[in-house]
Amino acid sequence: MDAPQRLDQWRWWSGTSAEWYENGPFETREQAVAELCGEAGYVVEALPPGQDVHFSAEDLISAQYFEDNESFDFDHGEPDRCGPEAAIKAADAELQQLLDAWCEKHAGTFLRGNLFGGTRNEERIEAVPTVANAGEA
Repeated sequence: MDAPQRLDQWRWWSGTSAEWYENGPFETREQAVAELCGEAGYVVEALPPGQDVHFSAEDLISAQYFEDNESFDFDHGEPDRCGPEAAIKAADAELQQLLDAWCEKHAGTFLRGNLFGGTRNEERIEAVPTVANAGEA
């Protein structure tokens, strides 16, 4: 998903993994790095979710089949679907429309974490050796 370029809303976040940014938002990269307190982690520049939260019907359907083992045929590489291809595509499109409408209505409830409207400049930050353990290397 391409994020709209709202340059005034980009903020920095940091966290212990690239999947969850628990610190932020910050005005500068340096503030985000400082919040890691010398530990290894990640920083990213991100847009707030706003109206840009998006859930994929295709991903939702695929994940459901993998979660419900009784509905998934492990002898085939794709989730089981029956019916004409046009009907399946229409059903998927309808689900996507429902998800899009829900996201538009409730996007403001996603305030933190990994549901950003867009990201850029993600970077792994290495741990900073402390004086106490610097001689151990």
